This record gives sequence, structure tokens and C-alpha cells, in this order.
Amino acid sequence: MLKSTLLLALAALSVYVTMADARIDFWVDQNLGGEIITCPKATQYNTCYNVDNVALAGISSYFYYNQDPAKKDFSVTVYSGGSCSGTYDRWSFTIDPDPAKDQVGFYVLEFATMNDKTRSFKFADFHTSFVKGGTQKTPDEYKVSNVCQFGFPKGASRSLPPLSRAIRG
Repeated sequence: MLKSTLLLALAALSVYVTMADARIDFWVDQNLGGEIITCPKATQYNTCYNVDNVALAGISSYFYYNQDPAKKDFSVTVYSGGSCSGTYDRWSFTIDPDPAKDQVGFYVLEFATMNDKTRSFKFADFHTSFVKGGTQKTPDEYKVSNVCQFGFPKGASRSLPPLSRAIRG
């Protein structure tokens, strides 16, 4: 009995650790302009999210909100293929956990090579390399579709925090 309870507790903890306490929003135009595309169902790190349902409009900028003060290193990668493959741009960044700095996120005003070409993305809770125009030949076997939508989810804040509280990529 004790052994099974311990195993259940460990399984619950492993699920908790992989969940992201973050949010990513994309914009159709550069400079966080045009129509917003929110991704309220993108809730796990290191998961391939397909955005084919909104990709035809084009995605050209994003804002990544960190809502977990215990985490500070992140990466966001956008891909031309629908399964996190093809050409990609990646940004890696560190959000200072010092409450006095009050950093809330990271934003990119234009993609180096992926403007209007993004069909999938991943975000991770670790620091990796900055890449523009990289190539990923092997598609992810598992991807999550239809996580993004035009406009804001019901009840969500409709404003960005001041960009002075975020890191520019």
C-alpha cells in the first residue's frame, strides 16, 4: 500500500515538473502588430505544437510570459514544418529572477528567417543556442494541434505588460 502511494506521488510530481507556467502569444505582423494569436493550450515544455489552424495568416512576432519565478532559463523555437521540422529560428534567454528587476517575459519583434512561415513551435525551460535559419530534418513523432486561436481566450488579460519589463530578442 505504501509503495503504491509513493509511486502515485512520484508520477504526479513528474507530471507537475513538465507543465509550463508560462504563456506564449504570437502576432500576425512584426513589432507585435496586427491580429493576436494566443495559445492557451500550449502548456508543456519540450512539446511540439502545430499551428496550422492559424498559420495561413502568418506569424511574425511573439511575447513569451514567464509566470514561474523559480525558472529563469528558456528557449523558444519556431519551425517551417508542421511537426517541428524544416527551417527554424531559436531564441534562448534568461529572465532575471530578482524581484527588484520585475522581468516578466521575452519578446521578439521580427523573426530572422521565419516571418509568415511558422507552422509549429516549442518552448523549453532551459538555455540553448540562438539560431537563425537552422535546419531540423527529423520531425517530432508527437505533436499537439489546434492549441492556438485568433484573439484572446475568454477572461484573459487583453494587454501586454510594459515592454520595459521584458527582454527584447
